[in-house]
Amino acid sequence: MHKAFISYAYDDHKYAEELREALAKLDIGGGSIPIEPKELVLQSIRERLDAADVFVVLLSQRSLDSVWVNFELGAAQALGKKIVPIELANIDIDKLDFIERDRAFLDARKLSPSEMARQIEELVTES
Repeated sequence: MHKAFISYAYDDHKYAEELREALAKLDIGGGSIPIEPKELVLQSIRERLDAADVFVVLLSQRSLDSVWVNFELGAAQALGKKIVPIELANIDIDKLDFIERDRAFLDARKLSPSEMARQIEELVTES
């Protein structure tokens, strides 16, 4: 089973859960981070990032402003994870200096969570 780590702002949790369910149907796991004391959350994030085959980041203005999303993204980059950015809302992609310019963005405004999950599956299985 492949595993995906999905990083998102709390306000985007509905889409994240729909995507997680769609990925599970394709046998790609990735559970939620439980709400625990900060030290345990950090440990859980690290363990789940280590186990992940792909790091999916849901991009919205809320996620770009989120300390946790930026922390998780930095950790994924440091671990050399394959990063799949998914655009949830209109954002200025040119200002995203933390993501390589040649990286393909998936557009959730045009694809359902099931269609997005199939695209992620293709990316995970090609590695």
